[in-house]
Amino acid sequence: MTKKVMLLSLLFILGALALVLAMRNPESEAAGIQAYRSPELLQELIREQHEAYLLIDVRTPAEFREGYIYSAANIPVDRIASTPPDVSKDHLIIVYCRTGNRSAQARRTLESLGYTQIVDFGGINRWPYNLEGGL
Repeated sequence: MTKKVMLLSLLFILGALALVLAMRNPESEAAGIQAYRSPELLQELIREQHEAYLLIDVRTPAEFREGYIYSAANIPVDRIASTPPDVSKDHLIIVYCRTGNRSAQARRTLESLGYTQIVDFGGINRWPYNLEGGL
């Protein structure tokens, strides 16, 4: 009976250690933030502010004025390299545009500048909720 208890205890400890290591794995963390590609989870993040984030609309100022996702800052993709976000390099940054092309370009630019926690939401056309602003 003692050997069974020791074996079960050892298996429990090894399982707990594996879980802790998986949670500290940067790839696991990166996969976790990619959940914000979901409109529902991004809406929850905006509403609940579970963690600090910066939402960037990389469309033109004219497109931004037509309607944007609540809390978004407007940094057009053609200016993001010269005017990068004023946050730490490991801050959660979520980018979006109209259809996803410019947000993918912005993600690559931010990565080249050393930012590590970037989510490409894609296009605002995927956003099923109300927009701010608008003409």
